[in-house]
Amino acid sequence: MQWLPRLTMAAQDAGAPTLIVDRALALHPFGPLLTLRLAAECETWVPWSLWRTLDDLMLAGPPQGLPAETERTCLSWEKARLMLGERKLCWLAEAREDARLPDWLPLESFVRFEVLQAALSARGHQGGRVRGRNVDDGGLDSVILCAALQERPAMILALAPEAAPEDAEPELVALSSACGLAAARLPRPVERAIRSHWLDPLLLRAGLLDLVATGGIPLAFARVHAPDLLFFDTPSFESDLRERSDAESWPRDARMTWGAFR
Repeated sequence: MQWLPRLTMAAQDAGAPTLIVDRALALHPFGPLLTLRLAAECETWVPWSLWRTLDDLMLAGPPQGLPAETERTCLSWEKARLMLGERKLCWLAEAREDARLPDWLPLESFVRFEVLQAALSARGHQGGRVRGRNVDDGGLDSVILCAALQERPAMILALAPEAAPEDAEPELVALSSACGLAAARLPRPVERAIRSHWLDPLLLRAGLLDLVATGGIPLAFARVHAPDLLFFDTPSFESDLRERSDAESWPRDARMTWGAFR
């Protein structure tokens, strides 16, 4: 049994980009609008921790002091979950009935996600490198998901810092670096090329480019490259894990590249 299907042209499907909307961006006031419009254009993923966060809020009630706009965003997501229609919105889950997967991805991929989640969390706790951040509350789920989906290269959309210096790191990048993931900002010409040839046309088709360009959504983008994860199958991966600690299970040579809409 394989973690992921063998690499094929159908799996890559270069004509249809794959996006992952980070949880913090999904909970932005414009998060549901952005995510659902993108899911009408291309395969778009949200972390499973988004639904856990919403379920916790619905079961326990909004915590005291929760901003009204965040509460409205949560209510929008609850409605959206019931009315996805033909939108290509996907997420992993432990149980098949709770997951929403594309045809090319098997349910077993959630196990791979869990292994990577434990590995990155363990790396973050080594040597006190978390810098006061909690690395096991789902905040890095989009990074782990991006690493797990190496056969269909995905791009993460995340919140960029508001009213910050132009070269300030997004919180998602800073948190990833705190967990020992090498991260580097793209050279400006490459950043502009990715935007002009790929992201801007997609946002234009989704009716979002003007919103992003005027700062309505402070947007950053990132990719995780993890060559070790391209062709893992279950037996060899499990055998390898028995000889390694959680912290060592994170793929060797993995690195993050990122850019921003500024």
